[in-house]
Amino acid sequence: MIIYKKKNIMKKFVAVFCLISFFSVQSCFMERSSDERVKHTEEMTFESFDGIKISRLFKTKVIKGDKFNVTASVPERYADCLSIEIDSENNLVVTLNCEINNPKRRDIFEAEITCPSFERIIASDLCKVSVVSEFSAENIELMAYSLSEITFREQLTVGNNCIVNAESMSKINIIGTTSSLEVKASDMANVDCSKLSAKTVNASSSSMSGITVNADEKLELKATDMSRIRYTGGGEVVKSESESMSTIKKR
Repeated sequence: MIIYKKKNIMKKFVAVFCLISFFSVQSCFMERSSDERVKHTEEMTFESFDGIKISRLFKTKVIKGDKFNVTASVPERYADCLSIEIDSENNLVVTLNCEINNPKRRDIFEAEITCPSFERIIASDLCKVSVVSEFSAENIELMAYSLSEITFREQLTVGNNCIVNAESMSKINIIGTTSSLEVKASDMANVDCSKLSAKTVNASSSSMSGITVNADEKLELKATDMSRIRYTGGGEVVKSESESMSTIKKR
């Protein structure tokens, strides 16, 4: 009987110990998770900038407004890495100036940029840029490198020339109008300009990349190394070159 009671006491002790250990671990985990969600935020206003240059994991939203303003947030442990500046070409640069080793899924690197206009957007190193307002420009350049994306959610109106370049599995998606479109895609990149109405188009796709364009007057198209180009609109194809298992077709 005494032995049986001792066994029951031991079982209860073990059960209590396990519960204490479990809640201690949970408490540490919750504290750590809470710490990981703490953000460091910086906001800056500038007199002006001509371009937007985003790199290193940032998810960025571009909004039309009267001021040239940026707000950027990173996990607290990367606070010293956050860099916001104007470079020598008058680009607003938002990036991280340190190595990001094994970023966690819950880590958030984000920025919101407000400006009345811009002449270029450059996105690189796993960035995503969404333009969520209508913008207009005489000329514009859009460049995405190294698994990055640029997406226009609203109309872009370009008076003269729109230059687009996507490389290394990046994506660019544009809606709106332009007089002239020059577009290149390489190294498994993809550019969708099917909803960007252009008068003239010069498109070049290489290394398993894809391009879709829309032209009213004329097109010059070249696809190489298992790439593809699709085109719509009433424009005349004045030049068409496809090599190495590439295709050029009208949709």
